[in-house]
Amino acid sequence: MKHPYSEILHAIADGKEIQYRYCSVDWHDVYHDRLLKLLAYDGQDKPNYKFRIKPATITINGVECDACTKHGSYYVTIRGSEVRQQDLRFETEAARDAAYAALIKPFGEQI
Repeated sequence: MKHPYSEILHAIADGKEIQYRYCSVDWHDVYHDRLLKLLAYDGQDKPNYKFRIKPATITINGVECDACTKHGSYYVTIRGSEVRQQDLRFETEAARDAAYAALIKPFGEQI
């Protein structure tokens, strides 16, 4: 039987940072020792806990945002002309909104 959190356990072994959320929409960093206690398989599902590998971040105009992904469902389109445009894709709506806010930050009230 495959452990329900095998992807997370492999990420821990690879030294990646992990985040969790519990009955919330906010993700929190978690130390590996605490995480291993949470992940210990006791035969019971933990539906209120959600875990993920901490997303990579980028800095846009001094604001740290989740990095773009190739297959994200949420996107911001940057259009330089009708011929040249680029879609920046994100995994969550919140990540897209944060990147958009950071992109327009230099323009202030002009937009």
